[in-house]
Amino acid sequence: VITSDALQAYVGFDASLQKIIVSFRGSLFSEIPNLVYNLDVARKAYPFAEGTVHNDFYRWYMVLLDHGLTAALQRILKQYPSSDVLICGHSIGGALAQIAALELKANNAWSAYNVGAVQVVTFGAPRCFCKDLAAVFNTIVDVNWRIVYRKDVVPVVPYQDYGFHHTATKIYYETENEFYVCDGSGEDPHCKYIGFSLMNHLYYFGIYGGCTDEAPYTTSESLFALWAASLELATTKLRANNSTDDTMAIMSTAEMVSEPDIEDIVYKWKVEMDSASQIGCIMFATSGCLMACICAGFLWKIKMNIKQAKNAPYYEMY
Repeated sequence: VITSDALQAYVGFDASLQKIIVSFRGSLFSEIPNLVYNLDVARKAYPFAEGTVHNDFYRWYMVLLDHGLTAALQRILKQYPSSDVLICGHSIGGALAQIAALELKANNAWSAYNVGAVQVVTFGAPRCFCKDLAAVFNTIVDVNWRIVYRKDVVPVVPYQDYGFHHTATKIYYETENEFYVCDGSGEDPHCKYIGFSLMNHLYYFGIYGGCTDEAPYTTSESLFALWAASLELATTKLRANNSTDDTMAIMSTAEMVSEPDIEDIVYKWKVEMDSASQIGCIMFATSGCLMACICAGFLWKIKMNIKQAKNAPYYEMY
């Protein structure tokens, strides 16, 4: 097991499957708002293939390599040569799993090891590559099943507008037993959905993806938290984009406020929503009164015109 701060990976060998297993842990529920708040949308050039990769995800993968993942992979690949490698991960771990698979296939440093087929299974993974690099991934990785549960909020980010693109093939679960196999594009328009459920991100196949001592929020509270964090993130990005240094237009994680308290975020969001609701009600009432006055004046004008017409003298036309 390789651990570094909020990151964790596992490397082992499954004797029953005769496969090397590499697994990346996803984010703890309590860490998700902080990750959303601090998540960078910058991309960097991938050094071993044409295209770009999510800056933060790649940096976090490199952190795990430095903390022992490199040594663990080298050791197990030597111990079980020619074995297939099954790489899996949930949430952020799904992004790291895809990067790890790409590294094994594209990075020549691993060509000295006799690596078998590289197979990937992820759950609720966000986008991590640009379209070109996703295409490279789809070409060289032997198997990739990207599993998404209905309305999961995480796979819809980072948005395509920022230049990101999903890998194929996506398996979309409408229920635990009903699923669709999407096309090979990674962004099948028939598999598009509006993602808003954090609970569906945490539960896959009826299994809770967090730690047992974590008490998940209700769906509404979790949505409030993510929405508030996203708004804060957008504000921070706008400030960063106004920076005079173009290379720092997107702020790094270390430069942003760290460890925002989720309860404070939820509370502040609800307070803002209450204030917004009050303002909305006042504006609606004011607009209603104004429209009522306009309508009353219009009706009064029509009534006066009719009255004047009745009192007007009659002229016979020849």
